[in-house]
Amino acid sequence: METNNKKVLIVGGICLVLFAIFIGLLPFKIVGAGTRGVVLRLGAVNRVMEDGFHFKLPLLEKVKILDIRTQKEQVTAEAASKDLQNVTTVIALNYNLVPDKVANLWKEIGSDYKERIIDPAIQEAVKAVTAQYTAEELVTRRAEVRDFIKADLLQRLSQEF
Repeated sequence: METNNKKVLIVGGICLVLFAIFIGLLPFKIVGAGTRGVVLRLGAVNRVMEDGFHFKLPLLEKVKILDIRTQKEQVTAEAASKDLQNVTTVIALNYNLVPDKVANLWKEIGSDYKERIIDPAIQEAVKAVTAQYTAEELVTRRAEVRDFIKADLLQRLSQEF
């Protein structure tokens, strides 16, 4: 009786391992709404999957999911005003990735695009605009400063990906 239990456990373990291997080798990928799947074949960008059900080559292709919905990035930026006063600003930026450019973004930047592109652009825009105003003007002309920072950011980020 004991040997039958061992056989059942061994067969069950083998079935579990085979099932895990099958799941790991599934030849399909489901890309959720509001995302794109960048297909990497042997590490190189091959194509982009739109949302939905897609087939992929097991072991040869991996899919990296990028969110193209509007996202929020909040950064604290420090700068100096025209009259050399230290200014600390909290900037909240709503952005989204351009669906047609996610393959190029992954190829050129990778998954850390926020840290490499967005955060530095915010810092540079705040420093560039803040330096044109005195500390008093930054308070009294707040809406104008905000609009100039927004325009500067739009220019910097649209030149990227």
